Amino acid sequence: MGHASKVLVVEDEDGIRDRIVRILGFEGFETRGASSVREGLRLSQEFSPDVIVSDIEMPGMDGFDLARE
Repeated sequence: MGHASKVLVVEDEDGIRDRIVRILGFEGFETRGASSVREGLRLSQEFSPDVIVSDIEMPGMDGFDLARE
């Protein structure tokens, strides 16, 4: 059996982020959550996700900034 795909969820609202991470975990994905773009950038270096799911509107840097980085 292969390894689980890694998903990084970047969402500033705790409840939404936690639900997405939990649902993806139930579906067999290895997940991490970040509450900001800066945290997401740091985790993307450490975690090396296969895909990043991001909110667009967040304080400071937004989802478009994350995609550009």
